[in-house]
Amino acid sequence: MPAPEEDLPGHRGGGSAGRIGGAGLKKVVFFSHSQALGGAELSMLDIMARIDRRGFEPALLAPGEGPLKSRARGFGVKILDAHIPPRLLGWQRGPFVRGLPVLPAVDSVARLAALLRSEKPDALYTHSQKAHVLGGLAGRLAGVPVVWHAREILSQPALRQAMAALSRLLPSRIVCVSRAVSRQFGRGAGDRVAIVPNGIDAALVRRQAAAIPRQAVRRRLGLPPGAPLAGMVSRIAPGKGQNVFIEAAGKILESLPDARFLIVGGALFGEEAYWESLRSGISRGRNAERIFFTGQLDRALPAMNALDVMVHCPIVPEGFGRAVAEAMALGVPVVSARGGGIPELIDDGVNGLLVEPGDAGGLSRAVIRLLSDPALRRKLAGAAMGKIESCCRMETAVASIENALKSV
Repeated sequence: MPAPEEDLPGHRGGGSAGRIGGAGLKKVVFFSHSQALGGAELSMLDIMARIDRRGFEPALLAPGEGPLKSRARGFGVKILDAHIPPRLLGWQRGPFVRGLPVLPAVDSVARLAALLRSEKPDALYTHSQKAHVLGGLAGRLAGVPVVWHAREILSQPALRQAMAALSRLLPSRIVCVSRAVSRQFGRGAGDRVAIVPNGIDAALVRRQAAAIPRQAVRRRLGLPPGAPLAGMVSRIAPGKGQNVFIEAAGKILESLPDARFLIVGGALFGEEAYWESLRSGISRGRNAERIFFTGQLDRALPAMNALDVMVHCPIVPEGFGRAVAEAMALGVPVVSARGGGIPELIDDGVNGLLVEPGDAGGLSRAVIRLLSDPALRRKLAGAAMGKIESCCRMETAVASIENALKSV
């Protein structure tokens, strides 16, 4: 979830804002193909905000202007512009590379390589599949070591095989957010892989969540006092499973007619048609007054903190689940689809509940179980907070990434 700039920690050490090249510092360019503040971009901001400026000098490379660059400027990093044509930025991967705009891709790689030769960084750090490929090729051409921060689990076999092959050629190191992500690269990646769960600053998450009290959030939504509230906090996309949550909500209301449901997030990467289909379907149904959409929020943690149960129900495996980890840090009990990296966070029945992906019936039963049992909610929430403190400490994550950068 986006962090208010005034709450982010100052970087360690000194360093000059907007300059690459301090004596003895390792110069690192962080490359993102997107300006939207999704989970990968927010985690990248976490790293840039906290990286030790006594040893590193970060810069952000991204196309155009937008919220990502605005946030990064607040950390005093140099901002670089990546020339990536809109046609390439807007390309959605289908089966393998169908429809890939080849000439714009080649031009973008050449321009990125020229920029790297000019800036002379010690490493290029990439944060998405497009950035891995474009940045990896540009780094090869410019003689700059590349570190991939791998966050996705690729569901298309051909694409997964292609990225596994490229992983043996392009990056010097691969940082994976979970063991599930690392398995995509096979044995060929060898000891170049480091598994580093996303860092969660639990104290900061709780402080931001408390900025608006739970009851104030509920009043703003017009909820009846004491109404059970389950919700999702995620960007709107077919793979995130909002349609499954809405189907489950109808089943939950059969047992808990006072329940209400909250969907927090917006369509960040061209999924507006899906969002409109969800909204129009609800407006035509009988539960329109019980399901609330907030749209994209700059500060979503207070809304998450107002939930009695957090639901995470992607229908495709996810590498980590940042929203899941934040809810666990807040002590909001979680029901999640199993798969991907989620079982590395949630031990079913110990610190959360797991259901099968796409199973609206199983999801509804798990949510009903939690909404009906405050003692179970408290038990799972307490264990979840301890899990995040032990596996996802921000200081540990940043130190591990610094070590990966030092090794190239």
